[in-house]
Amino acid sequence: MKSKILKSNIFWIVCIIIVWEAVSRLGIVSQYVLPPFTKVFSELVNEVKDGEILIQVLNSFRIVLSGIIFSIILSVIVLILCDKFKYFENFIKTICNILSPLPSVAILPIVIIWMGINDNAMLVLVIHSVLWPMITNLIEKVQSIPVVYHDFCSNIQMRFS
Repeated sequence: MKSKILKSNIFWIVCIIIVWEAVSRLGIVSQYVLPPFTKVFSELVNEVKDGEILIQVLNSFRIVLSGIIFSIILSVIVLILCDKFKYFENFIKTICNILSPLPSVAILPIVIIWMGINDNAMLVLVIHSVLWPMITNLIEKVQSIPVVYHDFCSNIQMRFS
């Protein structure tokens, strides 16, 4: 059964590649908009041979990892401030409710205007995507800790909240 599904998937991928190549070569769509598959594949092979694509992939991983690490650090700082100042918690919850639903694509034009097209702009988009849901989840999870654990921590003189 799995081999039948695999053969079907391969068949459809080959059909898409054939249509792609034909549409581009026959001039139905400009080659600037949709270059032929053979040209795209040969460029991919050249980039892999040169090692350029590996450098770009590693750069993308670096940006994403940096954004996640920065978001974690910022989320913990915000969580500590929310624990100390209840007004700040209300403010952060409001900000999270406003900014969390915004996809990165929606703020992309603003980020490009402010920062240009560079690694820092991509870093800001990653931070935006990670930060607001992380803060919201951290606040909710810390508040959902049972009272028994809070009492235990206060008995052994630990202070988390």
